[in-house]
Amino acid sequence: MIEKGAHALAVYFAAVAAERAGGEGAGSPSARAQADWIAEHALVARTSAASSGAAADLRLRCGAVSDPRLLVRLVLASPARFATTAALVRLVSGAIFLGFGLAKFTDHESETQSFTSYGLPSPSAFAYAIGVLELGLGLLLLLGLLTRLAALGLAGDMVGAIVAAGPVEGGAINLALAPALLVAMLFLAWTGAGRFALDERLGRLRTRPARAAGGGPRRPPSAVGS
Repeated sequence: MIEKGAHALAVYFAAVAAERAGGEGAGSPSARAQADWIAEHALVARTSAASSGAAADLRLRCGAVSDPRLLVRLVLASPARFATTAALVRLVSGAIFLGFGLAKFTDHESETQSFTSYGLPSPSAFAYAIGVLELGLGLLLLLGLLTRLAALGLAGDMVGAIVAAGPVEGGAINLALAPALLVAMLFLAWTGAGRFALDERLGRLRTRPARAAGGGPRRPPSAVGS
């Protein structure tokens, strides 16, 4: 809107310059001076409009920090160009984390021994806690619910696995799969859930009331006599 206004103002200045130049002679010193003056003011108008647009964009971005609705949209939104890839990464990694979490309960004794070798306090309780974390957040990934928050939590889980289990046990799970899952979680924290996710539906539901209250975009008034 601001840029269009600046462009219209610049066109007006150019038209005035052309009119005055035609009246006094395009090559006369007076016409050239007036044209230079109008061109300078048109440039100032465009620069001012660009600065105002940048300031408005900055206010919009800063407003997202204080507006809960904008924060929710930032958490739930997902870039369209990564939607399919994010969905595949989310579903595959969510299934893997569910398997890891179930193993903490179905094979608890072996998991407790592993946690003991890592030097962690209360290894049995620690194994249960990690199992609950991986089951809960892995389920959120599969559902595509609060995906960015779940991905950040599981990214921390993978950092712990790499740091604690990697030097002790090594192996493909700790030194290959865990880093790959860490990258996948950082990717999801950036892109969001993608397609086929509850985050996507929640985002749509939150925008419907606002559109209904606003009555949709307003059309500009038609010209008189049109």
